[in-house]
Amino acid sequence: MAGILDQAKSGDMSPASLMAKMHLKPEQKPQLDRIVEAGKRVMFDKKTHYLMLESMQGEGPIEQKIGGGVVSLLGMLWQESKQSLPPELIIPAGVVLVAEACDFMNQSGTPVTPEQQGAATEFMMDTF
Repeated sequence: MAGILDQAKSGDMSPASLMAKMHLKPEQKPQLDRIVEAGKRVMFDKKTHYLMLESMQGEGPIEQKIGGGVVSLLGMLWQESKQSLPPELIIPAGVVLVAEACDFMNQSGTPVTPEQQGAATEFMMDTF
């Protein structure tokens, strides 16, 4: 994951691009997909979407709000899985979930630059 800020400078920080650049064992890809899908369900489901909205309100830079929100989400997924998520896939899932959150924000009219996304990803990795 080192170099996320360098990738941000290239401008391609989409979830699909980030997933494609991850060096995973063949058996890890479906596991990562399941973790990301579970995270997206929590982020975007009508019953839990308010959690994402709440994390975006309040004080602090957008990078900390996004990165911190994903850390909370990953903690929730870890608890719900009864600590069964593969630990080596938590950070990669977080990278993709930060990208998903940034995509959502950009589509909903709150611009997030690639540099801010890179900083949010760094914040998530440092905090976790």
